Amino acid sequence: MAPSSSASSSGFSSSSEDDAAPSTASALDAVHVEVVPEPSPLIAAPCHAATAPLLGAQTFAYDAFAAAVALVSRFYDDASSAAEASAYAALRASLFSRFQRAFPLPADSYALWLADVSAGDNALAATRQVFELALGDYLSVSLALQFARFLQEHAHERAETLEPALLRSAGLHFTLGHDVWRFYREQAAEDEALAPRAKAARVQSLFARQLALPLQQNDAAMSEFRAWSSYHAGDVGDSDAAGAVAAAATRQTTVFGPLLKKMNQFEARLERAVAAAAAASAGETVEHVWLQYLNFVTYRVAPLLSDTDDANNDDDDAGSSTGTDFVRTMFERAVAMECLSTTLWAKYAAFMRSSSRSSDAETLALCERRVRNVSFDANAWNALLLELERQGASIEQLHAVFEQRLARHTEPLLMDQYHYLSVLTTYCDVHRRHAAKTQYDARGMSRLDDAFRACEAFLETHFPAFAAGVTQVMEYHAKCCLLAAHEDTRTRVAKWTALWDAIVERRRGDADVWMTLFHESVRTGAKSAAEIRATVFNRAVQHVTDFPAAVLELWLVFERENGSLDDFLRVQQLHADAMARAAKAAEPQLSAAAAAALEPASGAASREARKRKAAGDAKDASGSHPQPRAREAKRTKLSARVETMATAEAPKPEEENDAAAAERKKSHEVLTNAHTLFVSNLSKDVTKDELEALFGGLPGFKEVRLVVKARASHVKSRGMAYIQFLDARGVAAGLEKNGLELKGKMLSVERSKPPTATAAGNAAGAHAAPDLSRDGSWKTDPVTIYVGGLVRKDGEPIGEDALQLGLQQALQAAGELVVVQRVSILKDRRGKPKDYGLVEVASAAQTAACVAHVADVQQVLGEQVSLKPSRFSIDQILRQQQNQQHQKAKHPQPAATGESSKPPGVASSRGPHSAASTAPTTQRKPTLGLMPRALRRKPALSAAGVVAPRASALGTSAQEQAAAGAAAASSAPSDAGTMKSKTNDDFRKLLMKQ
Repeated sequence: MAPSSSASSSGFSSSSEDDAAPSTASALDAVHVEVVPEPSPLIAAPCHAATAPLLGAQTFAYDAFAAAVALVSRFYDDASSAAEASAYAALRASLFSRFQRAFPLPADSYALWLADVSAGDNALAATRQVFELALGDYLSVSLALQFARFLQEHAHERAETLEPALLRSAGLHFTLGHDVWRFYREQAAEDEALAPRAKAARVQSLFARQLALPLQQNDAAMSEFRAWSSYHAGDVGDSDAAGAVAAAATRQTTVFGPLLKKMNQFEARLERAVAAAAAASAGETVEHVWLQYLNFVTYRVAPLLSDTDDANNDDDDAGSSTGTDFVRTMFERAVAMECLSTTLWAKYAAFMRSSSRSSDAETLALCERRVRNVSFDANAWNALLLELERQGASIEQLHAVFEQRLARHTEPLLMDQYHYLSVLTTYCDVHRRHAAKTQYDARGMSRLDDAFRACEAFLETHFPAFAAGVTQVMEYHAKCCLLAAHEDTRTRVAKWTALWDAIVERRRGDADVWMTLFHESVRTGAKSAAEIRATVFNRAVQHVTDFPAAVLELWLVFERENGSLDDFLRVQQLHADAMARAAKAAEPQLSAAAAAALEPASGAASREARKRKAAGDAKDASGSHPQPRAREAKRTKLSARVETMATAEAPKPEEENDAAAAERKKSHEVLTNAHTLFVSNLSKDVTKDELEALFGGLPGFKEVRLVVKARASHVKSRGMAYIQFLDARGVAAGLEKNGLELKGKMLSVERSKPPTATAAGNAAGAHAAPDLSRDGSWKTDPVTIYVGGLVRKDGEPIGEDALQLGLQQALQAAGELVVVQRVSILKDRRGKPKDYGLVEVASAAQTAACVAHVADVQQVLGEQVSLKPSRFSIDQILRQQQNQQHQKAKHPQPAATGESSKPPGVASSRGPHSAASTAPTTQRKPTLGLMPRALRRKPALSAAGVVAPRASALGTSAQEQAAAGAAAASSAPSDAGTMKSKTNDDFRKLLMKQ
């Protein structure tokens, strides 16, 4: 579907254009007619081959469009004649027209497009249409000014027709808005239709309106005003505009001064973030800076703005108009710089919804632009469908959105299956509400049924393995079947039954499907107790393969409440038999675990005895606790006896005990993972308490483990969690929460799938098709391979060149062609290569080939080598290391107190040749004495005072004197420790002397 021709989404529509803007219906029903040029003999064959599939089919391959434009541009630059250049220009213009219908174009692409259409037929109309499309995609001050000049020079229109919209959008650009205001001041000064005083008043008004805004180049505007006013002193006079300029200049200094300083700091941070992103180096992201910048402008700058439009001075809400336009211009700059940021587009949409100045046409246009830019985000599509419904779009228009923009956009697919399921569910919600408005009559229910079938067919066609998603849509469909008012109860129940028969036919082996069927049968009353027993439980026990005990337990409860004694006893026996089979199946694992728990006892006693013997030997060697020879001999004899008994009692060596412990741990993990659910697609602000409230009421609930990232100052959720239960009942009940909406996101609930070992797993499961796009719960990089075991058994490391050569030789011998782009073996802090490295190949298929032929690689590089898809690329690892180095340089560690804190020339007591380094480190316990501390220090001070004069008399240097004083002070405590304790008379005499 072609985008709407209205340019109101980016703020380039005047008030008259808003009144004449097409309605929602006309915008959606508009048909874009495009004439594909006939093949010209002047066009080279490669250009025809590259552009023909894109111009003739409904293709949405961005890379193919970009490559075709680059190819045609190269031939256009090499054209040998004007006719040949014109033919290439026409072909490129047609390519741009088709490209723009699928994706928004940047400003440089529009510049090329404008150059192409200006040389063709009907140049004025085509140029104006391209300008309007450009201003509808992104905010570009250069294109806006070029459009204004075009209207004045070629279209015989005055530039003032675009002035209100241009000044309220591009004129509010913080860094480039000054160019727009200067352009219109020049137009006013050159307007011959105005009298000199009217012309001067017009220019003064434009100066005053610009200076009332916080723009970066307002200092230059103030200088221009002074020069202009001195030159036109006779025409200016004492008008109101002159007073407005003075007031605006004062406001710039008193109000906007601190804000401009802060905004300039944000602009500098943006420049650094853009440069860091271009160089792939560590630093702030552009999105992060913009989010902070937008918050500052929204809550600090916008409330201080006053209206600058003379026509709106009497409007009560004029102040909020300029503030709202200023914030919108900031958002336009943000999404133009980071067009693929779902966060920025969502924040922009939330601001538009909360603003009272935004019209319905502007809000809908923003939703359209959001879908064009971040078409991979389900929230963008949901917002578009809900906005269309809110503005009263017909069911035919909504169907057109689904057919023309979702169902046909499959080369490539826009989203994954979970995002598509969310959008399709919203599409069905809209149809259900439309049917509810018609009291679920025949026509409304027919459209609702068609919507459900279309969604089911879409998922079956493009995601055939996504049975859970298809059945979720079918369950929703079954609920809506019972709402039909034009059908009798028997017909509605027959449709409901047919749908549920199709659901259980798809997933007959899953217990959660049969349990959901039971709950729906009870909730709707569509089946009696006998029918539930016959069509639900009797069929379920024959087909369920994953958790039959859970179904039998639910059946047992049902018979206790609704069945007869014979039915209850029969189901009770079935349940007992199932539990006995489960216990018998688990008996080998439990026996192995119990045996492993008992066997290491003797080995543990032996290890404990050796530890005690080693501790005793260390004590004897230190000499701190000498023992008699008899006691030492007795201890040695006892240790030997313990070792002999432990060795005799241990039937297996320690290696076997460790293997048994590993087997016990493995069996425990198997049992644990069987009762654990993995929940993904969580909102980042979902807490553990909220998940416990959601799953805590299920049978056998144990705990919730929320996966988080720990930062220095906070803990951030990763959007994933593990829910553990005590038995299979809770797992089956928890799977019913799949697709439930929590804080605006559809939960994805599935059984936990722990990661498997790669080296052994590739050999054991060679016939399986592992999912290389994920490593457990982590998403992997498609073209990067993690290579472990890069140190051979003899201790020789494998270098980067050897790794690249060995990998290519092994794959070449296996018949696979692998192009190694880069190899990186990281190093530790000491510069020693680590035991693992990363290899970047040319495509994801080559990654799969390397992992599949790990045995061939091991024959070349050694059996210790293991391969698996890497979670991170080489660039990400290098950026992480640079970021860590940057953080270390930003926060250096404090210097350790020791030798570095001593003055030069003073020897350290912990030097390599000191006595303290060779003597055993034995600490003496402090003794409690009665001598005051001041008196304890006096001998040391007096000794230092005696040594210092002698050294001075001999003519020694200051460093030698300091060393001598330190030596005397160090020897003083030994003398002080042998001093005789003083009596009270001694203390009294000392006090009298002082």
